[in-house]
Amino acid sequence: MKRGAAILLFALTGCTPLRLFQTSVPAPITKPSAQIESERQAADLIAQKIETPVELRPVAVSLSASLGAPAHSLLDVKTFSLPAASHAADANLRDGIVQMQAQLAQLNTRLSKLQGKDVEGTGISILGPSTVLIIGGIVVLGVVFPPAFTVLLMLFRRLKATASTIVNNIDDAAKEPASAAAISSLKTRLSADMDQVHKRIVKSLQKV
Repeated sequence: MKRGAAILLFALTGCTPLRLFQTSVPAPITKPSAQIESERQAADLIAQKIETPVELRPVAVSLSASLGAPAHSLLDVKTFSLPAASHAADANLRDGIVQMQAQLAQLNTRLSKLQGKDVEGTGISILGPSTVLIIGGIVVLGVVFPPAFTVLLMLFRRLKATASTIVNNIDDAAKEPASAAAISSLKTRLSADMDQVHKRIVKSLQKV
């Protein structure tokens, strides 16, 4: 019974919990390729057939160039007269606009339901299940094995003393003429490999 309860507790507070009925972030609305082709065809038709006013022709040509050349120009269809090509371009654009508006309405409906909710995978987890387990383990370690903290503190002091001894010996050796050049070269290489945090640590370990 106790073993089953422990397994259930671990499953409920694990690092990767199982989620049911989870909602994903809606995909952005993008223009379908058919809509892009319709826009290119319409701009191409205007650029090729606009005559008056003359001042608008460069604008129409630039607009067509910015959208890109269509895969198939409406003017290439032999059975299309200019009015028929214009009607086809207008119909294609209107169909695309209707589809985009329907997709936008559907997206807004989903976003209105998700408004204000947290998005998984963003932010910083401060007290997640794994953090709670680690903190709990440290507390239990301190209660059950008090000497463990004393051992860790002693190891830290030994490490600091060893590092301080190495730094001070290098500084002392740099003062000797015979080894000054080699030690200076070593200090230069070490300084190049250290960041600002490491340099501050070394400075604090040096003898005053």
